[in-house]
Order: sequence, then structure tokens, then C-alpha cells
Amino acid sequence: MSLPARRTVAAFLIVLGNVVVLPLITASPASATTTAYAATKTWTTDKSSTPSATKTTDELLISVTIPAGQSRYISSKLVVDKSLPNVTEVSAIINCRLSDLTEAARSVSGQNVLSGVTTTILTRGFFTAPASSAYTCWLDAQFVNHSADSPGSIEVVGSGSTYIQDVEGNVPWYSQTWQSTKTRVDTSDQAAASGIIEVPASTMATVMSSGLNVIGDENVTVCYNTTNEEAECLAPPGARQSAALALVGVQLVVQQYADPAGLVACGPQWTNGGLIGYTVSTTVHHYKINTSGTMPPSSINPLCEVAGAGYFEMWLRTTANANDNSFVIENNNETVTAAFI
Repeated sequence: MSLPARRTVAAFLIVLGNVVVLPLITASPASATTTAYAATKTWTTDKSSTPSATKTTDELLISVTIPAGQSRYISSKLVVDKSLPNVTEVSAIINCRLSDLTEAARSVSGQNVLSGVTTTILTRGFFTAPASSAYTCWLDAQFVNHSADSPGSIEVVGSGSTYIQDVEGNVPWYSQTWQSTKTRVDTSDQAAASGIIEVPASTMATVMSSGLNVIGDENVTVCYNTTNEEAECLAPPGARQSAALALVGVQLVVQQYADPAGLVACGPQWTNGGLIGYTVSTTVHHYKINTSGTMPPSSINPLCEVAGAGYFEMWLRTTANANDNSFVIENNNETVTAAFI
């Protein structure tokens, strides 16, 4: 059964814009299965007043399959260019469906794209198909003209630049934690998408030989005026909103524990490097940050295992500069940490 080229669905939109960041470098392992968007194509964008519930989802018609009962690490890149007339709101959506085409799971990211700027949007997550049905995971997109209340256009770049990918093949074990509530960051550190995970005894041998792979993705929203739609920005005591930007610091952290409750820390914290600062302007307003790394075996203490199992906590250490605006960490699958082998 073929899928329609365009359909209207409820929007799961994250709006971004220009930022000053360090680029995230990703590599494709030899086991990766990739479906590329072949030919560059120009798409029509919705007008700016289009309600969220009726924004058009454009199906790029590229997908990967997760066999029934298996887990996969699915990643995608949406590369866009030639936003006309100026600013286009872009969302990239990994949309996994059952064999009867029912939507079962999704992951979303996006940003505002400016005219003349080629922009790459990374979207990823872990998905497990039920025993009763395979998943087909498609890369979809939403495009909205933010320059005027009329349709515009944007180009999706082909020739392999835009793709969806099964990164590792079958993932024998993973643990994924979503941010449970929206949290405002003023000055003190916040631990985003924090959760205690148990690595089963059957998996710890692999971890001790090759390390624990981790990713952390975080969406933030800058507080910038008293009409801000984020209730967390308005709650007393009020957030800082008078500057032109927020300086967001993010670091991926893992701590091993010697007990299932996470009360007895075992060894030093592992991080993916130093705290990285992201300058997010009030024009950008929303922004998604991607991090990743591998906690090496040398940082994991086998003496801290409990009946052979390992216990770890992952989180995204998140800070705000006191001289700039406050911001909000978004919840649900917009902010997530995950460990896998």
C-alpha cells in the first residue's frame, strides 16, 4: 500500500533560527543502512497563519524498516536551502508506522532557515517494533513561510545529503530517558533528561570490553518578553528577559553507582568533554542541541556491579549565563538521553 505524498496532521513543531555553535560531527558505521533522498526538489511552504493542527506534512518518501520485535537506532539528516522569500520554519520528523500505516512513534527536530543559508537538521532516536508488526520509519518535513502570510518555497537538497539511516542494525540493548517536565534555567546547573539505568549482567561484558555509548539531545526555548508563550518564563520569580540572547552551556555526563537507587557514587563522573556554550538569540527562540560520546571501559569499575549488573545515571548538565536571558528546557522526546551497545 503506497503512502500519499502530502497529508495534513497535527504539528509537532520546533522552531529555531541562527545560532553560534560548534558543529556536531557524525559518522556512519559500516553496518549502517541508509536511504537517501535522490533529487533536489523545491517544496511549497504553508503561509504563516496556518494553524498548528492543519500544517502540511510533506512526505519525502524515504524510509528504513525495523523488523518485528527488534530495536534500531534511527538517525536522519534533512538538508534545506534557498528559503524564499526569507525565513522558513522547518521541522524534520522521523515517523514510524505499523504495517497497517498507524503512526506508532516519532522523533522531531527543526529550526528557522534563512534565505541563502544551507541548513542541516539532525533528528534521531531509538525505536522498538512490537513482536506483532514491523515498523517502517519515514522522514517527513513541515515547511512554514515566516516572512509573510502567503505560501513561499524551500529546496530539499538531494544527491545523498538528505537521508534516513538505520545506524547500527539490531541494537541488543538500550535505555532511553525523556525529560519529564519543562524546567527553567536561570543561573544554577540543571540536570536535563536525568535517569538511573540498569545495564543487565548479560550486557556488562560488552560494556567492559567496548564501553557504554551515550547520546543526549536537548531542546531549549529562550525567554525574551512578557508575552512569551512559555508559562515557565512568566512564573515568579520572573525570568531574565531583557537581553537579546541566552548563553546555554551543555555537557553530557554519566555517573556510575554501586547500588540500584543511585545513592553511592562509584568513581568520578565521565563527560563527553568540556562544557560547550551555545549562543541562542531571541530571534532563534528555540534551539536543539545534540551531544554524544562513549564512556570507555577504563572509566567503568567492575567492582561496583551488583549481581553482575551495572547502574549508571545519565544527564545533560545545563547552565545559563547570569548576564543573559533565562531559558526553558523542553520536555518529552524533545529532550532525551540514551545509552546503548
